[in-house]
Amino acid sequence: MIVWELRLHDNDGARVATFDVWPELRAEVGVNRPAVYTLRLDGNDPRVALFEQDGILEGWWTDAEQGIAWRREFCAWCINPRRWTDANGGKHYQSSGLGLEDILARTIIDAAAGSAASRKTGVGETVLKEWVNEHAGPGAGARARLGLGIEADAAAGGNWSGQRSNRNLLTVCQQVAEATGLQFGVERTAAYTLEFRVWTPTDRRATVVFAEDRGNMGEPVVTETQSLVANWIKAGGDGAGALRAVSYDSDAASIALSPQNRRERFVNASDQATGNELDDRAAQELANNRAQVGLGFTVLQTPGCLYGKHYFLGDYVTAIYDGASYDRRIDSVQWAVTPTGAVARVRTVEVA
Repeated sequence: MIVWELRLHDNDGARVATFDVWPELRAEVGVNRPAVYTLRLDGNDPRVALFEQDGILEGWWTDAEQGIAWRREFCAWCINPRRWTDANGGKHYQSSGLGLEDILARTIIDAAAGSAASRKTGVGETVLKEWVNEHAGPGAGARARLGLGIEADAAAGGNWSGQRSNRNLLTVCQQVAEATGLQFGVERTAAYTLEFRVWTPTDRRATVVFAEDRGNMGEPVVTETQSLVANWIKAGGDGAGALRAVSYDSDAASIALSPQNRRERFVNASDQATGNELDDRAAQELANNRAQVGLGFTVLQTPGCLYGKHYFLGDYVTAIYDGASYDRRIDSVQWAVTPTGAVARVRTVEVA
C-alpha cells in the first residue's frame, strides 16, 4: 500500500507543516521540466495560512509492503493560491505550483547577440552548467538566485555548439540536454540550499521490459507518422545571397523509403554564426522532425516491475509488442492521491 506525506516549508526553508491526509492531490513529474502539483485542502484547516509565496512543498511516498523506502517524488514552489466556497457553504483552499526548475524558467540569458558571452561550445554537461552558473548561479552576480549552487562538472554528454541571447534559460537547457543525451534538475539539499545537477540517464533496457505477456503492458498501439517529417535540412546563417553561410544535414535512410520521400526544410539560423553552430542547428532541426514510429501503452504495475523500485523517472527501458522491440524513456509520472488511495500513471516516450 502506497502512503504519501506532504511537507510544507516556508520561504526561508523551515518546515512549518506536515500533511498525511487531504481531499485531493494531483502531481506530475517529468524529464527535464518542472514538476506540477495541485493540492486541495479544507478551507478551514488552520495550516492554510502557512502557505507562502514561493514556499516549498515536498511530496514523499513509501510502499513498505513492496520494500520501497520513503522517497521524495517532487519538490515545488508554492505559487498560485485559490480560495472558494461551494454551493453547500463548504470552504476550500487550493495551492498549485511548479518544481524548483521553475527558477530557470524565470530567467533569461542576458547576453548580447553575437557576443562571446552568448556562445557556447563543448560537451552538454559543461554547456548546461555554464549557462546556469552565468545567469542564475553564483556567476550571475546581482541576478544570482538565492541559495542556488552548481554541481561539479563531470563533462558528460555529446558535443553542442550554439549561440543563445535573450532566450529563456529553461528552454535553452532543455534544448541542450535533449540534443546531448542528458537530464537535469534542481535539487533541494538543505533548508534553503539548492543545487543544479546534470546526469546521464540510467539504461535499464536489459532488465526492465514491458510486454503483454509479462502483465505490465496494457492497450498497446503502434502509430507511425511520416507526414510531418523533414529529412533534408538547409540552415542559413550570417550573410546575404550567395555569401550567406549555410549548412546541410539529411537522413539518407528516411529519404530512401520511397522515390518521393525527400522532404526539404529551410531553417533561419542567422543568429548562429560559426560552422559548428550552423551544423548543430541543422542537426537539431533534423532530429526534431524525424519520423515518429511510436508504441504507446498503459504501464501496469506488477510486483516484478514497479515504479520507484525497479525503474525510475528518466530511465531507458524496453517495450516489446507484436514481435518488435522499442526503446523507451520513462518520461513522466502522473499521481492522483485522495483519502481512498494513490494512483500513478506512467508515461513513456520513444528514445532517439
